Amino acid sequence: MSVFGMDRQGGRRTRNDLKSRRRSAMLYRLGIALCAGLAVWAALQCVVSLTANQPVVVAGSTIGRGETIDARQLTVVTVPASAAMGGMFDDSTAIVGKIARVDIDVGSPILTSMIGETPTVEASQTTVQVTLASVPESLIPGDVVKLVTASATLSGHATVITVPRHDDAGEAGGPGGGLLSGTSDDDAGSTVTFAMAPNEALATLKAQQDHPILAVQQ
Repeated sequence: MSVFGMDRQGGRRTRNDLKSRRRSAMLYRLGIALCAGLAVWAALQCVVSLTANQPVVVAGSTIGRGETIDARQLTVVTVPASAAMGGMFDDSTAIVGKIARVDIDVGSPILTSMIGETPTVEASQTTVQVTLASVPESLIPGDVVKLVTASATLSGHATVITVPRHDDAGEAGGPGGGLLSGTSDDDAGSTVTFAMAPNEALATLKAQQDHPILAVQQ
């Protein structure tokens, strides 16, 4: 009986030891899996930190050269951060109201070099509409030019305030045309509004009745 009892106790210990080893092995495998998961999570965090994103303002529609930029023409997209993003905007409010210095295609990021400030008329200046002999397609609001005839300089510092829209140039009744402007429909596409000193404005108005006037960019 004593031998049989010892065999039974030894069998129980063997089974208990086997269960304990199995539990230990399972816990060991779970620990390895947990460590592997933490390692993968840490690696993903490193990748995310290396590929951080940032907002960039792009043109939501085509913006023509010389246009005053409206909020409806802009949209914000998220792109991977890069050192090449210098000169771009992350806030559209910094762009609204500015003048496009170049044609901007849909989806193109807006760069600081693409826009300029809206021109203002100083207290010492007056505005005058001038019909140019040259086509003013190269002018945009904010440009400063000289107005000259074949024999004289009418203004050495004339600021462009408005230019004819390209789609209206040459159209009857377009901006700058009609009786109130003093220009004919044929001249509407070449009529530009300038800000200049009052004495220069008077000289320009007098000269354009008899002489062709050219705008020379400085």
